[in-house]
Amino acid sequence: MIFLKDVFKEDLIMKILAGLGFVLNLILWGFLFHWVDAGWERVPLHYSIYTGIDFLGSGYNIFFLGAFGLGICCLHLFLFFLSRKPSVLSYWLLLSSIFFNILLFVFAVFLRGLISQ
Repeated sequence: MIFLKDVFKEDLIMKILAGLGFVLNLILWGFLFHWVDAGWERVPLHYSIYTGIDFLGSGYNIFFLGAFGLGICCLHLFLFFLSRKPSVLSYWLLLSSIFFNILLFVFAVFLRGLISQ
């Protein structure tokens, strides 16, 4: 059985990258929980520069952003466990999950700005 301490034993950079990905996802979840109000009936979930708001949904659909980010982090960590040794691909996987969570957070901030107008 693979344990985290065995996989990350040698590589401090992998520990930092994996931890940072999950911390960024926790920050995204915290922002979403702080922002979503139970009274929202319909909120814009997608905005296009050509057509404006083109997808409306329940306020709780916003939480799919955090769930999607957590799923990406878990998938990339699972793929790292499959390799069982640090490689360049492992670094890219964990870096892409960090980048993806940053993009989701920026998207959530822009959606909040769009709703509050």
